[in-house]
Amino acid sequence: MFQSSVAPHPPGTGVVLSDGTCGVVKEVRQQAVTRPIVRLVQDKAGEPIAGREIDLPALPALTIVSTAFDPWACAASR
Repeated sequence: MFQSSVAPHPPGTGVVLSDGTCGVVKEVRQQAVTRPIVRLVQDKAGEPIAGREIDLPALPALTIVSTAFDPWACAASR
């Protein structure tokens, strides 16, 4: 019960997705705490992505594989 009500990736967390893209968790919905909405920041080649969000519940094949992405370091390098 506790695990289903606490978001493992709260808003603001930098994440790496299974397709190699990186982003920041924008929103976590109570009904899908492990499948947040992610604002994409970098494509898999490290190039910036602007204005694109993905809804992980709508894309079951795409998963969060790591929280080793630092969006602040990414922004500072530009």
